[in-house]
Formats: sequence, C-alpha cells, structure tokens
Amino acid sequence: MSQGRKAISKSLKIVQGTHRPTRDNKQAPTVASEIPEMPKGLSTRAKNYWKDLTELLHSMGVITLADQAALEMLCETYSEWKSLCSDIRTVRKGKSTYTTVTEEGSEMIRPLPEFSQRADAARRFQSVLSEFGLTPAARNKVKAIGSKDSGSDPWDAI
Repeated sequence: MSQGRKAISKSLKIVQGTHRPTRDNKQAPTVASEIPEMPKGLSTRAKNYWKDLTELLHSMGVITLADQAALEMLCETYSEWKSLCSDIRTVRKGKSTYTTVTEEGSEMIRPLPEFSQRADAARRFQSVLSEFGLTPAARNKVKAIGSKDSGSDPWDAI
C-alpha cells in the first residue's frame, strides 16, 4: 500500500514559501542550521563536491548538523557516478557491449556492467538530491529569498 508523498522538512517548506505554521509539529526536534563537519575518508572528488554543496545548501537555509550522513552519501554517490562516467569514456572508449562465449560455444553480446552501475548510481544520486530540494522539479518550487513578484497577475488584486 502506498503511503503518499514524502514529507518535506520545515526549512525546505520555508524556502519554497509553502510553510504553514498551523501544521507544524510543536514537539518536533530542532537542529541548528549550520554546515556539518566534513567526514574523514571521503574521496577527493567527494570532498570537492562537499565544499560546493554545503555552501549552496547553507545559502538556501536547508542544511543542518543532522544532515551529515545524507550529505556524505550524496557526495560519495556523486563521486561514484562521475568515476563510472569517466571509466566508460576512457577505459571502455564509449563501447556499450562486450562479446562472450557460452558453454555451448555460441557468441553472446552483453551490456558492460559499468552502464548498469552508472545508472544505479545516477538513480541513488537523484534520490538524495531530491531530499535536499536540488532536483529541477524541486528547484522550480523554491522561491528565492527577497524576490518579488512582477504583480502582473490580475487575481492577486482580488
């Protein structure tokens, strides 16, 4: 049975302009809005992405100390995806299949495992991106702080 849409954090609702204080959980735990410490052991590419991403999320006001594990997963998944993309371009030279011989002696053309690994990494990456409101669909819902409407909607006057 489906459980409906995923819940959106309060800070993301505030940024999107959809926060309704009457629907707040008054007993929900609160976490300081600050950049968590970068975990040790991240790959070089993940470290670079961490620096860029945490600055972006902090400027959006949607990052907390409790997000460290999710950010680590996001950065490492990004690193894995980029690494697989690079391997496909350089090592496999853009080829998408390889030929193998079955036990019966016939040839079989199979897709390279890197392609399914890359697709899996991309799915995981996109899934975690949406948790932070960083997919194109989520970004479309976010209103920039301090932006003003053009006032051209006649229904606003009613």
